[in-house]
Amino acid sequence: MRRTKIVCTIGPASEDPAILRGMIQAGMDVARLNFSHGSREQHAAWVSTIRRLATELGHNVAVLGDLSGPKLRTGSLSKDTILLNAGDAFTLTTESIQGDWRGVSVNFPGLPAAVKPGEAILLNDGAIELVVESITGGSVRTRVRVGGLLGSHKGVNIPGRALAITAFTVKDREDAAFALAQEFDWLGLSFVKNAEDVRVVREWMSESGADIPLIAKIEKGEAVQTLDAVLAESNGVMVARGDLGVEVTLEEVPFLQKHIIVGGLSHSIPVIIATHMLESMTTQPRPTRAEVTDVATAVLDGADAIMLSEETASGRYPVEAVRMMARIAAHAERGIDHDRFMTLARRDRGVPGAVAYAACALADEVGASAILVPTWSGETPLRVAARRPVQPVIALTHDPRVRRRLALAWGTTALSVSEARTVDEVIATSIHAARTAGYVAPGELVVIACGQPKQQSGTTNLIQVVRVA
Repeated sequence: MRRTKIVCTIGPASEDPAILRGMIQAGMDVARLNFSHGSREQHAAWVSTIRRLATELGHNVAVLGDLSGPKLRTGSLSKDTILLNAGDAFTLTTESIQGDWRGVSVNFPGLPAAVKPGEAILLNDGAIELVVESITGGSVRTRVRVGGLLGSHKGVNIPGRALAITAFTVKDREDAAFALAQEFDWLGLSFVKNAEDVRVVREWMSESGADIPLIAKIEKGEAVQTLDAVLAESNGVMVARGDLGVEVTLEEVPFLQKHIIVGGLSHSIPVIIATHMLESMTTQPRPTRAEVTDVATAVLDGADAIMLSEETASGRYPVEAVRMMARIAAHAERGIDHDRFMTLARRDRGVPGAVAYAACALADEVGASAILVPTWSGETPLRVAARRPVQPVIALTHDPRVRRRLALAWGTTALSVSEARTVDEVIATSIHAARTAGYVAPGELVVIACGQPKQQSGTTNLIQVVRVA
């Protein structure tokens, strides 16, 4: 059973129900809907189709909504792409224009005040580099230093500049309200700078009377500097290597990726590695050897999930990309050093964390076939999974929202059970569900880690070793 989960971005290449079905069958665990693209009508239709297909196929698939955030972007172009050559003059303007080879609009009114002559501006995740020559009114005149193809609505980065922009924009609030109404399972926060950016969204949701677990996307230099506080405030974290790679030097990115994975594990929250993982499969049926190594490295480093972006949103081979990623992950997992993850320093101290550690150690000691985790909130399975046990983690819950959310958790299979009222009933129901689903067999030992049923007070404080009847 593959342990590392696969996140797939949905777009024009994957909106056909037949393609979505193929992606689920190939291994998609989480469907990512990017609010920077597409309409709410499209997103609502995708959510409905994904959930219908997941039910038909008997797969647990979560839906992740990715808020646009305050990303600086170019405006529309008069054609699909334009070619910028080194040495060309090119203007960025805050005025609304139809862009062409001479210039393009940007969505940040403060751009002219944020840059100075001689400074660099990067477009399209750093693929194109401009140098500021002069500033007049709302226009920034530049010279192309590194050319390339530019499409509409591509990212604009100003390296080394901390811009005074709120992380939770008006559009984000509207999209978040839509996500709440559609019962999205996770919500990604773009361009988080600090823990306060996460708290603002959480407080807004609390006032709305609803709650979605929040994933902080690490793509700003400020977020790296305040990483531990951001992780403590978040329910998950994404290493967004595209924008991060233009905020810091390129050679830093691999080490930051490892650092963020360890940080997420220490807080027992899921970690997603994103951007350019199998990028060549956007146009080719096979990845490069370097891409395969990149995916395998993320798996070996302990990431909960690995993500496909353009590969499944706009690429020619969306199903094949998912299938390839699943193959790479399953093979790489043979080399995971489970003991190393058990000994990592933890921030989730206290009884729940201690019980999660003890459940993993006990399962290894007695040769258990699985760790069963009855759960009401989904927190205990995440704590157990963060220890990366050899045994599969089987989460049992009566709440369909919790079940879907756990589709993102490493090594975790979430099953639906009826709500139990006593500890004995919890244990019996859990074993029956795991046995019926084929994850455990009569005569095998299982470790059960849980707390008191919801009707009683208490936390995760019970461990039992049970032989399956």
